Amino acid sequence: EGQIMKSMRKFGIIELCLVMAISLATLPISNAAEYTQAKKSNSAVYDFNGKTVAGKSFLGKSLAGKPTVLWFWAPWCTVCRGESPNLVALSKSFKGKINLIGVAGLGPVNDMKGFIKDTKTGGFQHLADESGLIWNKFEIVSQPSFIFISKSGVAERIAGSLSKSELFSMTKDLLKKA
Repeated sequence: EGQIMKSMRKFGIIELCLVMAISLATLPISNAAEYTQAKKSNSAVYDFNGKTVAGKSFLGKSLAGKPTVLWFWAPWCTVCRGESPNLVALSKSFKGKINLIGVAGLGPVNDMKGFIKDTKTGGFQHLADESGLIWNKFEIVSQPSFIFISKSGVAERIAGSLSKSELFSMTKDLLKKA
């Protein structure tokens, strides 16, 4: 018999719900995404290849020497869809200053193309990571997630959604890094 069933019998449903609510209420709550350092630096961070959603070859090393933002998303992800206007704005505001690459996964290419069309995110390049190799390389376990790579190749992983102000602030900070 499971631990939850034993607890329910001992305390009753109402008491168990109360204990769970109190436990959840004590967890830290933050608007910001979880910030963690990725274990990638310098040229190793660019050691990946892929295909664009349009089917063209893509070399990770083409990003070297320029600040880069990788946005990991899935075509069925409603949070990704909701934050897409922020990525469009980022693309326009930092055009020519950064590489902005969407890395789509967890879905078929046709769904990825539909997402790009629906969200009007076609103003920057998107990779179709159907195999998950790029997601695995950067240790991405949820979407949306971001990788911010300085021009010297130091990468920082952000798990979760970013507000427009957080996204812009982190990109501005990225431009200041060597």
